[in-house]
Amino acid sequence: MARRQRQQPVGISLNNTVSLEQKLVREITSLKRQLESVKLRENTVDFCMLQTYKEMIHSRQALLNGLPRRT
Repeated sequence: MARRQRQQPVGISLNNTVSLEQKLVREITSLKRQLESVKLRENTVDFCMLQTYKEMIHSRQALLNGLPRRT
């Protein structure tokens, strides 16, 4: 059975992902800083907030890792 090729969404170039990659790196860096800030300033630990930050970082990292590599 032949596999159906995935269609590329209109207006998205998978060959030029530099700006997306830069944005993801900025967001990951910012989220990591915010996570550390929450860990340091809170007297009571809000595990839900910590987990939310971790999940946001993880999802962006997964997206970044899934981008085609530049040559």
